[in-house]
Amino acid sequence: MIEKIVKKIQTTNPSFIFAGARGVGKRHTAMEIAKSVLCKKIPACNNCEECRRVDKEIHPNVLIIKPEGDAKDIKIENIRDLVKTLTFSSVEGNKRFVIIDEAHRMNESSSNALLKTLEEPPKDTIFILLTSNLHSMLPTIISRCEVVKFPPMSEDKMVKILNVSPGHLLIPYAMGSVSTFNFYVANEPQISSLISFLKRPSSSYIDISDLASDIMEVVSSDSKAQELENMEYIISLVMFDLVNRNETASENSQNLGRLLNCIDEIKSISRKIYTNTSPSIVFENMLLEVAKLGS
Repeated sequence: MIEKIVKKIQTTNPSFIFAGARGVGKRHTAMEIAKSVLCKKIPACNNCEECRRVDKEIHPNVLIIKPEGDAKDIKIENIRDLVKTLTFSSVEGNKRFVIIDEAHRMNESSSNALLKTLEEPPKDTIFILLTSNLHSMLPTIISRCEVVKFPPMSEDKMVKILNVSPGHLLIPYAMGSVSTFNFYVANEPQISSLISFLKRPSSSYIDISDLASDIMEVVSSDSKAQELENMEYIISLVMFDLVNRNETASENSQNLGRLLNCIDEIKSISRKIYTNTSPSIVFENMLLEVAKLGS
């Protein structure tokens, strides 16, 4: 993969989105690509001054943007500062890389600010956006980039690494991510309740409210960054279930249209976790949408 992308960068000025679960190598791959281009060796030598500076995140031609501290989102000020920097030529010539970590955490304003730059990227500037939550990104951003999907770890490999039973209920829902599996196992009663609800949704508001409260217990954290990450784990589980249903549904199914509408609504609702909307309201609204599908 790295060699193919590097060759494309050497001849064009592409923008990429690396999409996949946490812990599948998106950031590592982005940094290796930057090193390979800057040190002009595939794979990167990892010994030269160029490689060492990239590893230390002090290379002037590798700009890394990510949420600051406990901030929920990447703010427009961060993108404006980036755009201002990009108006100047790269310090040392050669290609320049902009790596945006947790790109789905750009708010609407920062996304729109970046969009203008993606439409007409500066000369020799390569954008690599990293996300574990592709469906939360603006479609206009996605359309300006080449999406590179990072496959999840196989279930067999997960079972071996985690030393769990191959038939463990939570293995498929972890989507090939060890960190996701560990979060689900640490909160197995609540996660099992959510899975049961997804399989047989209740239309009772009391049941939905109680489940949303249970979810909030495992999501809440003193760290806003950790709380946001926990919310993303829950949303990923819901989306996994719905997308899996969509992939196995018959094209002639009467419920297919309702399912697709539900997926679109859940995507829209889930984006609100990056705003000041109460997480409990977000989860309640998501469960209410799922309940409309019936059993």
